[in-house]
Amino acid sequence: MVLEKNARAYATGPTVTYTNIESAPSLSAAHQRHYCDLTGLPGPYTDPKTRLRYHNRELFGVIRSLAQGVPESYLEARGAHTVLK
Repeated sequence: MVLEKNARAYATGPTVTYTNIESAPSLSAAHQRHYCDLTGLPGPYTDPKTRLRYHNRELFGVIRSLAQGVPESYLEARGAHTVLK
């Protein structure tokens, strides 16, 4: 009797749950995480001078000691490099 009840439940089709609903990924900026441009760790801070994201105070010192032109290459790798004409 239990087997018959289970068989009838599966005959109606699969149940919809949160994990099997197909949808496109969220492209909202509010849901995107920011990562450190040097290490790949979560980067909650942004250097106002170079616009590079960094993870902690030690990396801030590394960013400030980079040679001229190097921060632009990191921004270009991230896709945030802007060229002013």
